[in-house]
Amino acid sequence: MKQPISIVVLLLGLIHPSFSQISSDCIPDINLKFAYEKDVKNLALKRILESNSPAADEIIISQIWQDSIWEGLAAIYNVAGVPERDVVFDQHCIHLTNANYFQTYPAILIGIDPAISWASNWMNMETETGNAALDELLATYGFEVTSFLSFANAARLETPQTLNLAPLFEMLAEFEGINYAEPDYLIGGANRIVYEYQNGIKSFNFYLEWGDCFAGCINSKIWKFAVHPDCSVEPLGIIENIFINDPIPEPVNCDLTDLVMEIEASQFEIFPNPVRDVLQIKTEKDAVYKIMDGMGQVIATDKLHTGLNDVLFNRFPSGIYIIVIFEDGQKFLGSRRIVKF
Repeated sequence: MKQPISIVVLLLGLIHPSFSQISSDCIPDINLKFAYEKDVKNLALKRILESNSPAADEIIISQIWQDSIWEGLAAIYNVAGVPERDVVFDQHCIHLTNANYFQTYPAILIGIDPAISWASNWMNMETETGNAALDELLATYGFEVTSFLSFANAARLETPQTLNLAPLFEMLAEFEGINYAEPDYLIGGANRIVYEYQNGIKSFNFYLEWGDCFAGCINSKIWKFAVHPDCSVEPLGIIENIFINDPIPEPVNCDLTDLVMEIEASQFEIFPNPVRDVLQIKTEKDAVYKIMDGMGQVIATDKLHTGLNDVLFNRFPSGIYIIVIFEDGQKFLGSRRIVKF
């Protein structure tokens, strides 16, 4: 158990009284949808598992469970005149980045029999095995081999998708030559979002955490909100748990509300626009793209590799789309409006 170096402040309680309910709406805008997609999927999966829902057997995280959380998160994001809202979304930009609370992981480890015929493929960073069913499964969910741990006879595979991995692992275990599949667990990290639903009220607690976070974070400051069925928002105040003399982290100031993302031409070329069949993206660095439709739904996501990349648009109906490009988890690189005809 951690022992605090020195106790400077121990304050458990509301810093200031709660507000009354403030009118808002539950429609998420495109900035919120992009920035918080992983958070919402993690929160949705946590609810699915806690509720023993049949959706726990699905690799794709249920959109119905996500939508309920999106509505509550959007109500807080859209509320006007609440300083706590600005702190959470625009200044400290709080996401679920404390690995101790992850439900999903971007990478997995698959232990294999080195005698299996396709083992050398993975050892040489080639994802395709020649086993059609295995290759189709991995391709469907966007996995690529990124490294091989020879001492453990295990491959590390990454995907840009946010998935429910447990049922995927059960499927992988059925293939000859695969000994096990498990998340590539992460440690450390700070900040999280806690979501609860009770009696029609959606509660969101945004944790800013710091101080020895590899061991679990000693200090925290929590902004609390309740969202009512009519989408009105009730700020419930702030809780501070400060045990050691560490200054609060400086704001990130991502300014999500007013974010205008334009791709730097020197880093990316996107053409043709308008597009009918294939959009091409030429990039100077590895990245990830997401495509959003006019409702702000993420309808496609995949990796971009240095050089020229083809993105199939003939699978989408005519309309206006937004393609967003980022790297290093959630670092924005830019976006562009694409016309599909």
